[in-house]
Amino acid sequence: MLNFDSYGSFWGADTVAETEASITAARAAGQHIDEWNVTDRGGALLRIVRIADPQFLDTISVIPGTTGRTAVAA
Repeated sequence: MLNFDSYGSFWGADTVAETEASITAARAAGQHIDEWNVTDRGGALLRIVRIADPQFLDTISVIPGTTGRTAVAA
């Protein structure tokens, strides 16, 4: 999984499990989360998750294909 900030700067990479744990923790903390599914130019399926952080920069995760939690639809 690739992670970016609100400005599109690359922050790093995590495993699917680490990313899903971060999303779960953010939901439990009441943070605002946006999710959407897209297909890139090459036809690859992507799940995009933005965790809003009013105190700092949002975290935007790009998750390829199908995860254990959500099947990405084209």
